[in-house]
Amino acid sequence: MDANPVTASGRADLQAWLGHRFRDGELLAQALRHRSYANEHDVDPLQCNERLEFLGDAIVGAVAARMVYERHPERDEGWLTEARSRLVRNETLGRIAGEAGIGELLELGAGVRRQGGHRQRVVLARALEAVIGAVWVDGGDEAARACVARLLGAELDGLGDVTAERDAKSLLQQLAQAESGETPRYSITGERGPAHEPEYTAEVAVGGETLACGTGGSKRAAEQAAAARALARLERLDRLDHLEAGGAGARG
Repeated sequence: MDANPVTASGRADLQAWLGHRFRDGELLAQALRHRSYANEHDVDPLQCNERLEFLGDAIVGAVAARMVYERHPERDEGWLTEARSRLVRNETLGRIAGEAGIGELLELGAGVRRQGGHRQRVVLARALEAVIGAVWVDGGDEAARACVARLLGAELDGLGDVTAERDAKSLLQQLAQAESGETPRYSITGERGPAHEPEYTAEVAVGGETLACGTGGSKRAAEQAAAARALARLERLDRLDHLEAGGAGARG
């Protein structure tokens, strides 16, 4: 049993919110343990939440993809890619985690907490993914999938209007110009299918580096799909950079 009754009560509330009661309480504790805490308290880094986050990231992505695929049979691949990205991005997962009170339950290093780490969307999003990974280890595939489906259900309900308004090409251009001063370049690299139902393939490059490819029923749709995939890729790389920088900072 947790020696801190406030923390114990918070973890009980979190399990009720998740709809999963842990058989192995240490798994949940590990999911809520940030690397900065491990570094400051002489805890084995393998006992922080990064390994569980690795699992949770894959599970959340797979469940989100299946949810948008099944809920929207009328949508093309570009829209599905964009919708899935919307569900799993840091802003969405971090907000959900914050609403669940995960920030107050995190074991953080003193410096990271002073800097407001328990309120940072990226930290909260990673913790939520770790918690999902812990649910999978503790309760299996069905428990984890049911948990993710429940947490993302309301977000999925609002995707129709939100993602219809989101222009992936514009967002990618804004990001690329802010980061490197470069403008994304698109090229149509393939076309197949009958004339009345063509399928185009487009690729997008920034600064001479190809970022992603996408397909669609028109050249514009293919370019939008490529831009959406590029945004998803850049977000994943940003998450890795943040993780690496956080670990290096804590070790320093």
